[in-house]
Amino acid sequence: MALKAIIFDRDGTLNEEGPTEGGYVTRPGDLVLIDGVADVLRDLRGRGIKPFVYTQQSCVGKGLLDEQGLAAIHARMQDLLGKDARIEAFYYCPHVAADRCMCRKPMPGMLFRLMTDHKLRGDEVVVIGDSLRDGQAAHALGLRFAYVRTGKGKVLEQSAEAPDVPFYDTLAEAVKSFL
Repeated sequence: MALKAIIFDRDGTLNEEGPTEGGYVTRPGDLVLIDGVADVLRDLRGRGIKPFVYTQQSCVGKGLLDEQGLAAIHARMQDLLGKDARIEAFYYCPHVAADRCMCRKPMPGMLFRLMTDHKLRGDEVVVIGDSLRDGQAAHALGLRFAYVRTGKGKVLEQSAEAPDVPFYDTLAEAVKSFL
């Protein structure tokens, strides 16, 4: 089946980690796209492939940011990307680990909801991220996955926990591997 969507982790994959302890982006002005991201997303859209974001935002559950502030950060990302590279939809989990929800990575609930909402089948989707939890969530649904070495990816690749899946230096390389 043809590729219809790529689902991206946000922090460390599309944008630099934030300046706060824990790497949270808590203000729109703190959002900095990783070099080349807009070009990659623009190319995907030109091919008819929709980019989505699924992101763990426990800073909301910790009270460091409210949902209105998170929406402002996502609006800022859309502004930085421009209309030809825009994200189709943002999905996020605001919970902390103690909440034991199904949407918090590595649980696959957030991905499942995104795919259900947009009527996407597993063979039509690829997931790209930088953390072990990103990969675990994708693999729980049997989805194709690749890591980028940005964000936490380089450290993960060198750790004993490194999974046996591809790691790519850039988002462009990771995306190209699936086209």
